[in-house]
Amino acid sequence: MPQRADHLADIATAAISVARKIQGEPFDDPEIIPLVHLDRIVLRHIHRYPGIHPSALAADLGLQPSNASTAIRSLTAKGMVDKTKDPADKRAVRLHTTDLGESVTARVRRAWADLLDPLIAADEDAERLARLLVDLDDALNRHVGSHGSLDLQRSADRP
Repeated sequence: MPQRADHLADIATAAISVARKIQGEPFDDPEIIPLVHLDRIVLRHIHRYPGIHPSALAADLGLQPSNASTAIRSLTAKGMVDKTKDPADKRAVRLHTTDLGESVTARVRRAWADLLDPLIAADEDAERLARLLVDLDDALNRHVGSHGSLDLQRSADRP
C-alpha cells in the first residue's frame, strides 16, 4: 500500500512532467512574443506577484540574483516589465508587468487553457486541481530560500 511519501513524490514527479510537456508546446498565436525559458518563468512570476522586489523574485524562483537581473533586464528591454521606485525605500525597486507583458501573459494562458480543455472534462475537476496546485505553489513560494532550498524562516519580500 503506497505511503504518504510515495504520493507526495508522485505529485512532484507528475508536476515536473506536466510542466515540461506544457512548456514544450509551440504557440500558434503570432502575438505571443518568443521568450527564453527563464524570461517566461520570470514574467509569469511578476504577473502573479505585481510589485515584487527583484530579491524576492530571485528567492521565490531559486535563482542567483545575477540570473534574475539578466531576465529582468531582458524583459524590460522587450517592454514587458517596468521597474518602479519602492515608495517605502527609494533605493529599492518593484517589478510590474506592462500592458504588453499582460497581453502576452493572457495569450499564453489562453493557449494553455485551449491545450488542456479537451483533457480535463469536468469543470469541477479543473477548479479543484487548479486550487490544489496554486495552493501548493503559494506554500512553496512562502518557504523556498534564496537558492531553491526549503527555509521555513524565510520572510516574504512581496507586496
